[in-house]
This record gives sequence, C-alpha cells and structure tokens, in this order.
Amino acid sequence: MRSVCTIVVGLLILVVTLSSTYGRRWTTTTGQAFEGDFVRIEGVNAVFTANGKEYRYPIAALSVPDRLFVNRAAYSQSRSGAVAPSAEPPSTTPPVERPSKLQLAGQAITIGGDNEIEVPITDNVALKTVKDSYRKPSTKAKMLLVLPSGFDPVGKICPLVIVSATTDGGGSSVGSGKANYLPDATNKGYVVMAVDGEFGKPAGEGDSTDFRWALVSSGLSAINKEWPKSKTWPIVTAGVSGGGGYASHQAMMLVQKQAPVIGLLLAVTGWDPTDFPDVLQRTPFAPIHNLPIFISAGESDPTATKEITDKMYQDVTRQGFRKVRFEHFGGGHELYRQHLQTALDWFREENEKTKGTTRR
Repeated sequence: MRSVCTIVVGLLILVVTLSSTYGRRWTTTTGQAFEGDFVRIEGVNAVFTANGKEYRYPIAALSVPDRLFVNRAAYSQSRSGAVAPSAEPPSTTPPVERPSKLQLAGQAITIGGDNEIEVPITDNVALKTVKDSYRKPSTKAKMLLVLPSGFDPVGKICPLVIVSATTDGGGSSVGSGKANYLPDATNKGYVVMAVDGEFGKPAGEGDSTDFRWALVSSGLSAINKEWPKSKTWPIVTAGVSGGGGYASHQAMMLVQKQAPVIGLLLAVTGWDPTDFPDVLQRTPFAPIHNLPIFISAGESDPTATKEITDKMYQDVTRQGFRKVRFEHFGGGHELYRQHLQTALDWFREENEKTKGTTRR
C-alpha cells in the first residue's frame, strides 16, 4: 500500500508542477489537467517539458483523446526521422541503405508512410460476396499498408498484423489501423494492413464476416502477387470490440488456407472463435487450438464488461484452446497500448518456440 500511495502522490505533484507552465493542455483519466509540451514516448510513459525540465507521465493515465494525440505525434516523429533526446550514445554503425519507395498493385508506396491504395478484387467468390453486401458491383478495395523501417520484401521475412474494426460508426479498419496500432506495431517490425470496402461500410447486415474476409483476402492476394516471399510472413489478426469477431473469423480462414498465423489479439471484446462453430469445425484442430490468443480486458469497461470477457475466456479454454493469455488493465473500452506491445512480442516469441515443429 505504501508504494501505491507514493506513486499517486508523485503523479499529483507532477500534475501540479506542469500546470504552472505554458503548453498544450492535457487531461488525465481522473479529470485533472496540466500544461506541457510533448517530447517523446519512453516505454509506457509520455515525456513532457515544462519550465525547461522533463517530466514522465503514464500514457494510460491520460484521457483517450490525449492518448491518441500522443500516439499520432510519436508516429509523426518516426516518419519525419526526428530523433528524441536520449542518454544513450549514438550508434557508430552506418545504417543499411534500402529503397524507400516500392510499388504495389501498380501504385507507389513508401516505407514508413501511411500508404492508402486500391487493390483489385479478382476472386469470383469474393466478387459475389462484395456485390451481395453492397447490392451493386464492386471490383476493388481500399487498403492501408504501413511498412516498418528496414522493410525488404525480398531479403527479409516481416510479421504482418491484419487490423479489423468494429461495426460501430464508419466501421473502418483503415481508420482503426491508424488510430490504434501505429506506431507500436511498426516500431516492433510489423507490417500493418487494414482493408475497407470501395463504398465504405455496407448497410444493414452487409458488413458480415464473409464481406470482411473478401476484402482481407483480396489485400493479401495483391501483396502475395507483388512480393511472393510475403506468403511466408507470420500473420497476426487483431480486433477491438466487435472487431474481435472479424479477427477471430479471419484467423480461422487463414489457418484453413495453411497461412502462417501466429497470433490472435482480442481487445475489449466478447467475440472469439467459438462464436463461429461451423467455421471452427472446418478448421484443422491442432493449428487453431495451438494458436496464441491474447485477451485484453478493461476493468472499468462498460461495454465489454467483466462478465462478458470472463465468459469469453471460459469459452475458449473449455473448447480446448491451449495458449491463452487473459490480461486486465485499469481502463475502459479501448485498446491498451501496453497490452498491444506485449501481445505482439509474445506472438513472435511463441512463433520462435514452435519453429521446426509440426503444427498440423
């Protein structure tokens, strides 16, 4: 109890100290406010300057809009090449030069950029699915593809995270990818992919798991056609809230296609693979039941409540899923950055352990 009180008092002192300075106004999860200039991210903390001094404050203790601001600011720094102050000496090893511009589906893309391109839908089943969802023909999709620093489609195997949005609002996976997964995923070497339909979210029940799979499979086909080695990229599917259902479905579809799926991230959601019994039954047992699943739950989540997430955890363990991590954080209905980072590391660690073993 003493250590907890010390932390709380320390945070209050920080808030009071920063409040006496000029800069952007920040709000905490407890409703307090302070002013300061954002500098960089260090682990789970945001670093601010005030009165010529640096102060660290937990990102998770900032309000949701301020957390998004910090994430975007940090991502902009990584894109612009801005170097944050560091106590470590600069590296004396010269950087390896790699091409910064590539092409995909006949369109230029840039390493580190928020590449939004159009990809063709060529598979007949996917074309019919998208047409039925929109009630009119559609032959292309909109894809976000963000490539990490050092990306090399020929000489390097990169892990890929496929982002799925919930159906609320615009239901945009591209928007969710930008708001929730950058820069954490790319900083850890992941390629970030998210795909939306040509005409946005279909009306009514058109925004189905089959519709989302038609988009994702078309995006993967375009990548595989341009960079054949991408067929060996380890894949993570991830979703927040209702996006967890789409991510679960896509993980099973990818396993059925014998794709190298290494993880499923389910954040503040009640959806999991057991919600799709017919698809689960068609999926090879060993690969899907040995798939690492990371469940992230907010202790004060009013939507994906404790009862909902507890039941989900019980469902997947009772159905024989062997590698499940069920983690909680002191927040609400949001993707917790520290859990995202932990999950992405864990998936790669588990993949390294299973290399050379038979998964099927």
